Amino acid sequence: AGTYKENLRQVVQACLANGTIPIITTIPPRRGYTPGVTDTYADAVRALALEEEIPLIEYNGEIHTRRPGGTWDGTLISGDGVHPSNTAPTGDFSETMLSTNGYTLRNWMTLHGAHEVWEQVIYEPPVPPPNVTLTHDIKYVGGTYGLTFTLDGGDGVEADFLVDMTFTGDGGGQIQQVQAFGAMDVDSDNMAAWFDATPEANYDMDLDSYFFQPFPANLTDPPGIIEGPNSYYIMADTGAAEYEDAGLAYIACTGDVAYSGTITRRGVAFPLSGTIDAPPPGDANGDDYVDGLDYVVWSNNYLQADVGWAGADFNGDGIADGLDYVMWSNFYSPQPGGIVPEPTSALLLVLGAWALRRRRG
Repeated sequence: AGTYKENLRQVVQACLANGTIPIITTIPPRRGYTPGVTDTYADAVRALALEEEIPLIEYNGEIHTRRPGGTWDGTLISGDGVHPSNTAPTGDFSETMLSTNGYTLRNWMTLHGAHEVWEQVIYEPPVPPPNVTLTHDIKYVGGTYGLTFTLDGGDGVEADFLVDMTFTGDGGGQIQQVQAFGAMDVDSDNMAAWFDATPEANYDMDLDSYFFQPFPANLTDPPGIIEGPNSYYIMADTGAAEYEDAGLAYIACTGDVAYSGTITRRGVAFPLSGTIDAPPPGDANGDDYVDGLDYVVWSNNYLQADVGWAGADFNGDGIADGLDYVMWSNFYSPQPGGIVPEPTSALLLVLGAWALRRRRG
């Protein structure tokens, strides 16, 4: 048995060196051989599998488990006392067949062994992309909220996006759609910037809704973009272009904005829906009141860049400054009975003027 084991080891190691995963099996019991002899060879194979860390099909042990005490002879082992029995050629892997048909048992164990090797060593299950999320930034300009929506792929992989999405004014909010020259729809950021720079167009891109260039450049036809009385709909994709994150839309609205639809990325469709509650202008902490707590946020972030609405950059110009203070002051409306002390009105005016002078200086 020792010589058999070492000869088998040479074969195993040659396979491993060649990049092949060998699967070895214990030999079945045989009539006329003392249990000690067959067990010795089976033990040698088991030991080799452990030492070389390779898969093992435990045919010998399974036969003894299913047919203990020599009852395997004439059942799982055929009448010649050597070979697996083949009582009925079949693909039936029922418990009855696995305990009476030696070939069925061997085939079943071989298939399971090969599958386990494939599953644990070879197979790499596809990693589904995480849920696409829709993030937003908000600002308040000219009596209108401007919300910039961005699709976040969430997986750090560049891929295409397919968008089927509707934005709707909610809770009294009205989606704004400004027409250049009084009659021309503006549906992309490139068009919006061009018309905004054209005085004759009488157009302000801060007060209009439009989709970003990755999508209007590759409109799905039909329907592309549909502008409703209080809604804005798009079905479009990024075409051959791929992104980790993609700017989707700038939505101008006088109040809350609801969105619903489906984003498809890497072949997976993600339903997205929700409502963006527009906070009162000057409400940095989102408690629906414009009070001293928001003033503290503005004060702590004064002249800091890229702090966003939560950092008191209410007009979205990239910095928390005196202009944002003026907005806070204009919309100041503390919670009734609030315990946070507010600055006096005279002090507010002094601070606002001082902040504006510092910025202009």
